[in-house]
Amino acid sequence: MNNTSAVALDLCGRVIPPGDPFLKPDHPIRLVEGICFPFFLVICTVGNTLNILVLRNNRPKSTADIYMISLALSDLAILWLYIPTWVQRIQPAILTTNPDFLMFDKTYRGLYPGFMTIFYFISNWIVVVFSLERLLVVSKPMYFLGRFNVKTTTFAVLAIISIGIIKSLQVFLDYFFFQTTGKLSMYWNDIRAAKYPWLANWYPVQAVATVVDPILVFCFLIAINAILVHRLIKRHKTCKQDLQSGQGKSDSGNYMNTVVLSMGCAFLFLVCKLPSFVYNALLLATRPPFCTYRISNFAGPHWLAFVWLFSTINYSVNFYLYCAISKKFREQLKAQFPGLTSSMRRLRSRFRRTRGPGVPAAAQFSLPRTDSTNVP
Repeated sequence: MNNTSAVALDLCGRVIPPGDPFLKPDHPIRLVEGICFPFFLVICTVGNTLNILVLRNNRPKSTADIYMISLALSDLAILWLYIPTWVQRIQPAILTTNPDFLMFDKTYRGLYPGFMTIFYFISNWIVVVFSLERLLVVSKPMYFLGRFNVKTTTFAVLAIISIGIIKSLQVFLDYFFFQTTGKLSMYWNDIRAAKYPWLANWYPVQAVATVVDPILVFCFLIAINAILVHRLIKRHKTCKQDLQSGQGKSDSGNYMNTVVLSMGCAFLFLVCKLPSFVYNALLLATRPPFCTYRISNFAGPHWLAFVWLFSTINYSVNFYLYCAISKKFREQLKAQFPGLTSSMRRLRSRFRRTRGPGVPAAAQFSLPRTDSTNVP
């Protein structure tokens, strides 16, 4: 009986194997964030700052400018808000040796998950909404082309921000409970049930939404871009037939540019978010009512390390993707920062001389974009 009562159970009532220990703090997988974060912070800060400066002065503003500026701001916030966590990873003793940092950490730990929930939601869903806009414009250009403008785009971004705040509501309320009661999180369920019955009912909804949201983003983006590419290919064939019959003009260049940019953005997001998609799907399978899988204490930190690494890449390299794909963006960058672009050209020439003859494969896809949404 004593042995039975000492057995640890998971949320599904399954026995946790005793031979599944947690990883030690000095395990090499825990060094991924500590080593890689400074590099990503630099390229994210430089790239997204230049992105904001270039698009801010673009006149007239296009819908793409609003989406890309909002995306750059949220990506910057995601990495800069992570700095205190990174400091604790590389200096675990700072909480015991620095009283000021300990006081700051109490507030930071309460507010950080909520703000990160908001900014992750903004970054992910802006990509989805922007892809959906391009799909609608390509599908019915005569109907949707004039309906998408700066005003409607601003409204869409504000709607995304509002939903992100609602999604993070539980985190901020938990921090409020901690500040007012001084009790640890293990007692918050009882506090919710006693004082706020509606909030007790909201908590399981919040837990499911946190896991399902990135899965929906991944699936929606695949579906939207697959349909978009299909429509563009179909439109290209139609234009080609009209050109051969002498009834139309070739616009395959415009649509090819849309395909290249769409596939580039979608490829970056889907590749970088694939570990997150798989991890969240497995995490959902570990919980009731599914209970069809269990992530071991050994595999969990490895999954989280890969999810963090690829997600951080996604939030750091958008600027460099625009430079590689969009000729218009490169021209805007050159006009505002001529010294920077000259240095980049010299660096590229030096790289080509070191690499030897031949054109890099990526240059084959550096096509200009002149579609209806004026995406930089």
